[in-house]
Amino acid sequence: MKNLGIFLTGAITGAAIGVLLAPNSGEKTRKLLAKEVDSTMQDWEKTLAKTSKEMKAEYNKKLEDLTKHGKEWVNEAKEAVKLN
Repeated sequence: MKNLGIFLTGAITGAAIGVLLAPNSGEKTRKLLAKEVDSTMQDWEKTLAKTSKEMKAEYNKKLEDLTKHGKEWVNEAKEAVKLN
């Protein structure tokens, strides 16, 4: 996640410098800059949504595994108590 932030910061900075140094009028430069920022933000939102879904799926899988193993451990403990 940290690398994503670094990448996005670099992408926005690079786009801003490129647009600001381009030989265009101020109005055109502002429009280009706004377009680049919007595009980058949309990409970021998509990446965050994907990452969020992946994290949620991993969380649910871990919770399911722990629940299953927890029930097994409880049953094993009950059996051990019965044997003693």
